[in-house]
Amino acid sequence: MNTRRGLVIKSQSGFFTVHTSEGDVVCRLRGRLTKTRLDTDPVAVGDTVEIGVADDGTGVIESVDERERSLSRLAPPSGGRGSRRWDRDGYLSEREQVIVANPDQAVFVISCAEPRPRLRMLDRLLVGAELQNIPAVICANKTDLVGRREARRMFSVYQTIGYPVIYTSALKRRGIRNLARQLRNKVSALVGPSGTGKSSLLN
Repeated sequence: MNTRRGLVIKSQSGFFTVHTSEGDVVCRLRGRLTKTRLDTDPVAVGDTVEIGVADDGTGVIESVDERERSLSRLAPPSGGRGSRRWDRDGYLSEREQVIVANPDQAVFVISCAEPRPRLRMLDRLLVGAELQNIPAVICANKTDLVGRREARRMFSVYQTIGYPVIYTSALKRRGIRNLARQLRNKVSALVGPSGTGKSSLLN
């Protein structure tokens, strides 16, 4: 078994795809690692890891580098087994769910219409990014449904307080170059409600 270092780029059903200089490797997690980070996900997309690769091409994650930052949320109390635990001082605490580890920025995608813009959710997302020291960018998508002037009216307050706002329409392919420039050479987390056009923008 040879050792490689790489970046976790996908997580699904207990298997992790790790991008290395020699290609992508699908890995499982070494059992002992599940006992070292009881208050957070032991491995998440964005983590830098060391893996062992067997002759058949399968891999095992042997170690995980310390995270510099993470975009995360706390599991709800009703999240079931494992979402809450007793800490060393005897207090019940919630388990962190990591959306992405070590992002360079968070891009919050909010639609101007269909669905209606959820600005209170955006406010909460921005506060969360600030608390976790993650630079935040706002992407106002579906501008074709309301017009550029109305879109700017909706989101101008965020520009006033210093957040970059990119106005896009995935359908009309407007603002895509601006978004691409913002994403270039950065590990980005695209976050937003369902139906806002995250997949369409990436495609």
